[in-house]
Order: sequence, then structure tokens, then C-alpha cells
Amino acid sequence: MAGKLSTDDLVHYKQVFDLIDTDQDGSISSKELGMLFNKLGIKEIGPESLEEMIEMVDRDRNGAIEFPEFLTMISRYRTQDEAKEIRDVFNAFDTNKDGQIDFEELKSMMKHIGENLTDEEVRQMIKAGDIDGDGLINFEEFTQLMGGKK
Repeated sequence: MAGKLSTDDLVHYKQVFDLIDTDQDGSISSKELGMLFNKLGIKEIGPESLEEMIEMVDRDRNGAIEFPEFLTMISRYRTQDEAKEIRDVFNAFDTNKDGQIDFEELKSMMKHIGENLTDEEVRQMIKAGDIDGDGLINFEEFTQLMGGKK
């Protein structure tokens, strides 16, 4: 499921959080966030933008990011990355770029990745993902088939 973090992820992100939290007070201030961006070579982010970034995840409205809020921020970006990956895979299957995957596109792509499926197997795959019953798989259906969010 998109956004889920493993134990290894949690340990890694806690280490990253602790590196950013230079004063070790258990939260990331806009100043610490700015120092991080400077270290990354991103110098054009002003104080207002940094505060806006914090406000996006600052549930307790204390002006800083605590570790659980940091995880929320990380999960959002991971979810966006996963959504982009699903879109990229869909676009690879949708060779005629009409926004839908038809029988021939699915069969061709499966063959391309080394899966020589029978026509019946391809029909069954389409049937499994075709929610609206039109014989095609649109992006929303594909996303659900891949286990993502609508």
C-alpha cells in the first residue's frame, strides 16, 4: 500500500530527522530546514517558503516539525512517487496514448516483458481490471488494479 513505511524505513528516517534537528530539541525549525536546503545547494528558498512547508505538516501548530509530522511529510512524497510510477507504467502499456489499455496493447506489453499469454489469459486480465465493463482498462482502473489510490 502506498505510503506504508517498514521498520527499516522508520530507523533510517529517524536518523535523517536527527541529522536535520541540529539543536537536538526533537523538532525541525524553519531555520534548521533552511540549513538543510543550503547544504543541498538550494539557496533560493526564503523564510516564508520554509514556514509554509512546515505549516503543511505541522498538526500541532507549534511552528516546527516533530518526528511524526516528518513521517507524514515523507509518506506524502513516497505516495506521490508511487503514483508517478503507476502513471509511467500505464503510459508504457498505453502505446497509442488514448488513455486506455486495450487487448492488443496488453498482449503486446506482456509479450515484451517475457509473458507469452494466451488470448484467453489476456481477456481474463482485462476482465479483472475492467470495472466499468467497456472491455478496456482506463487509468483509474489500472491504478486500482495496481493497488494504488484512485
